Amino acid sequence: MLLKEDREKLLEKCIEIDKIIKENINLIPIGNWHFDDETTEELRKQKHRIVDEQLTDEQKQNFSKASKQRLAREIGVNCRTITDVLDWMAKIVVIQNLLR
Repeated sequence: MLLKEDREKLLEKCIEIDKIIKENINLIPIGNWHFDDETTEELRKQKHRIVDEQLTDEQKQNFSKASKQRLAREIGVNCRTITDVLDWMAKIVVIQNLLR
């Protein structure tokens, strides 16, 4: 069993390593990760749901797909980095566990 000081040092080192990984993981484009179809579809659904919440029924009908895409980018709905995707996935897992 580790002493309290050793556990704290180990935790600090793990946090440091996690930070380094997150900084470097974002250098790899999202498209190169080849997330499974289910994850990609859930990200798409989330983006559409958030954009639709911002629009009235009339705007939903009148906005083109390109306009909706621009809106999604402007309000920051799109995951731009791997860290964004991983954080989103972690949040989804927590929510699913709470609903059980």
